[in-house]
Amino acid sequence: MDKIIQKERKSSFKIGILTCSNITQDLGCASTRCLRALNTADSEFARYSGNVELVGIINCAGCPGIFGAEKLSNRIRTLTELNVDAIHFSSCLVDFCPNKDEYRKMINEKYPAIDVVFGTHSYPEGISEETHIRAVIDLIRQPKRSMIDLMKPFI
Repeated sequence: MDKIIQKERKSSFKIGILTCSNITQDLGCASTRCLRALNTADSEFARYSGNVELVGIINCAGCPGIFGAEKLSNRIRTLTELNVDAIHFSSCLVDFCPNKDEYRKMINEKYPAIDVVFGTHSYPEGISEETHIRAVIDLIRQPKRSMIDLMKPFI
């Protein structure tokens, strides 16, 4: 049972959002759909019956291998110090993160009073989940220029 449902008598909720580093930093996502869903009480934010305050948006530590949960723990601590009731894993993190279950387990163990919610927003109208995921994968796989492309003629 959602801890949020257990807190249904509350008149306000403090929310944090955890986003995917690859999507926000490499692709420049500004969390616009996450924020729109929050502001309109849509999708995963429809569960709240009172005022919702966004206290922070943090991103994961990237795809860090075996130290993922430990690295993320320090970032999550920031939200816990702000007394969040729930941390929403952004829809992109839910779709692409191989560590999401480990992250949820770590948060549930360290901060049992905090609800972990998978998802923030729905897919754009007319775009299926599969099409959306394929488009993001294609964006990530695009060849990118780097500093070596500028410096190579001078080396």
